[in-house]
Amino acid sequence: MRKILLTILTILLSVVLSLAQATSGRLIGTVNGPDGVLSNANISVKDNKTGKELTVISKEDGSFIFPQLEFGTYTVTIS
Repeated sequence: MRKILLTILTILLSVVLSLAQATSGRLIGTVNGPDGVLSNANISVKDNKTGKELTVISKEDGSFIFPQLEFGTYTVTIS
């Protein structure tokens, strides 16, 4: 009986640990210029490995977010 409980506990712990692993991240920032924050700026991120590119527009306070980026190296461009 003890062996069965230990096996079940091990399986449950493995499931919990596997769910805790993330496969993506996010990029958060604020666009600033010489005159202060830049609203409505185009911010692009390009995955250096895949070439996939995403673009967002900064908010009124200059903030932006890319909520779901795969792990990797990116080039950020602001225009």
